[in-house]
Amino acid sequence: MRRTLPSGSQPGSIPKPPKDKDAAYKTSAPVQDPRIAEDVFNRSMKAPLLTLTPEELLSISPEVRAKYRDAVTPRRVQTMTNQSRATQI
Repeated sequence: MRRTLPSGSQPGSIPKPPKDKDAAYKTSAPVQDPRIAEDVFNRSMKAPLLTLTPEELLSISPEVRAKYRDAVTPRRVQTMTNQSRATQI
């Protein structure tokens, strides 16, 4: 007897439960604060010039947080001695 898999399934994979709109948790950065976003918005609507603290900027912009993370995360790079050995071989 041959068993058929549901559409889009792969053999050996565990079926995923249906996504529920009421998830048990969500991912949030510690610097994220909705009150800061509201305050920055209100200030931006009233002032011709807006100055933000780093905390405010990181709180309202996930893209900026990602750029900071990429800028400060150490990367594994090839050393000069390994590069010169590779060219000599």
